[in-house]
Amino acid sequence: MSVRDEQVFSLVAANGLREKDEVLSDNVVAVSDQLDLLKTAVVYGANASGKSNLLRALNFYIGSILLPTRSGSTIGPYSPFVLDEQSATEPTLLEAVFVVDAVIYRYGFEVQQQAVVSEWLFVRRKQEAYVFERTADNLRVNRPYKKLHELQSNAMVAPSVLLLPLGALFNDETCQTVQSWAANVQYIEGTEDYQFRDYTVQYLERPEEKQRILDLLRSADLGIEDIELVEKESDISVPAPKYYGGGDGIPSTPTAYGQLRSQLNKPYPQGSFRVMTAVKPLSNYTIRTKRLMWDADSNAFKSVSKPLNTFESQGTQKFFNLIGLILLILDKGGILIADELDTKLHPLLTQRIVQLFNSPVTNPMGAQFVFATHDTNLLSAVGPTGRLFRRDQIWFTEKDAKGATQLYALTDYKPGKTVRNDELLEKNYIAGKYGGVPYLGNFDALFEKSTNEVVAHE
Repeated sequence: MSVRDEQVFSLVAANGLREKDEVLSDNVVAVSDQLDLLKTAVVYGANASGKSNLLRALNFYIGSILLPTRSGSTIGPYSPFVLDEQSATEPTLLEAVFVVDAVIYRYGFEVQQQAVVSEWLFVRRKQEAYVFERTADNLRVNRPYKKLHELQSNAMVAPSVLLLPLGALFNDETCQTVQSWAANVQYIEGTEDYQFRDYTVQYLERPEEKQRILDLLRSADLGIEDIELVEKESDISVPAPKYYGGGDGIPSTPTAYGQLRSQLNKPYPQGSFRVMTAVKPLSNYTIRTKRLMWDADSNAFKSVSKPLNTFESQGTQKFFNLIGLILLILDKGGILIADELDTKLHPLLTQRIVQLFNSPVTNPMGAQFVFATHDTNLLSAVGPTGRLFRRDQIWFTEKDAKGATQLYALTDYKPGKTVRNDELLEKNYIAGKYGGVPYLGNFDALFEKSTNEVVAHE
């Protein structure tokens, strides 16, 4: 897309960073004595500056790890940078470093035209050691990984297939750990929240969890008193959920892969993963919200029930659709990536969602939340311990003169210059001090020119 050169996005907390006499320790999770990771990060930038492309790159990376090998390729569709002739024909490279059970994994790959150019997996306990390293012409597998050696000796690693998902398919534990981690990363686009409504429905099916949903809806000041699922007759047969991680139940189509991604219900540190079985399929139910309505005849309030998808606002529906997914990630651990989070949501509601991830009370598993937004109110928002964000949690995208995306954090927007902890971040950002804003022309002048041309013609 718009990313041409290597860009690094990091959730490693900067050492010793203080915000207005507050360390904002709630915003970080300690992985070890030497490493703290940020729980949330926000990305700002002008329209078409590359915010969405950064998140799409993360989603492409995760999707490549999870894409079933039976599709004939584990390389999904992608678009290289095309605004110069050289980049359009060059490989696309992605790499991530992440932690599972105090072990650091580094996995990456380089792909081009449905072919794997290179691929690598390293694991660090006391020191980093390779699991495998691969180029188009050579594959080197470390001695302890016998299942990967078998794949190599049997010539089962096709040029268009990534070794990691293939190794997970054949029960290599290290590859399965990486795949389980990736399965707990969820990606949301701003207008596609309806795809995640099943999560909320499944929480509603359990009485002890339904109250949490209702409490969040009431806290959001949406006027909803209760939620009910009304069964409707349907002739549509719903197939039983398939399991992923070995055996004949491996999904073999992109649709099955999407179902797998959207129904996971297992934290990543323990073993392989499985889908979450819905007690009652959403397609067989109508969701109705209950509100209080004033009855003049009885001079009292009474309850009225209306369908969610026709009676409630788009913002209410979006919040409802996402509540279950948010709770699942907070409960189990994982990573939520959201593009245009603020679409349809009030700024205060967006702020509360961020606070759910920052708080150690509501986020005991150290889940992470990365999102792109235009909501500048968050830069001046204040949470229970001070600012909503540390300075190292704020990122920007900006295009250079050749149309390529440049990514940088607020803590390093200018080499050798640190943003003071008492700066008015929202005001300075809107004023263009940190970059990442559009430089707009004079719209009025365009209309004045058009008007003058009309008068001259007459």
